[in-house]
Amino acid sequence: MSTTYAERTMAQEIGGRIRIAREAAGLSLTSVAGRIGVTKATVHRYEMGTCPMPTVRFVRIAEIVGVTPGDILLDRKATR
Repeated sequence: MSTTYAERTMAQEIGGRIRIAREAAGLSLTSVAGRIGVTKATVHRYEMGTCPMPTVRFVRIAEIVGVTPGDILLDRKATR
């Protein structure tokens, strides 16, 4: 099943917001990956929007970086 341009763009935007929140929290790809049980490369692909991110992982990453899923979806500032 292929993805549409809009789906790819949305995944890239959400991934970029996750990256910003992770960096604002001072966390590395490796540390986030270890806490959710995936590789550093997988987290990087989530942040780039090139790999589908299961909802449960999205919610867990938001918790780890100290924001709510709504903060990421609604593009509220990543720092709290």
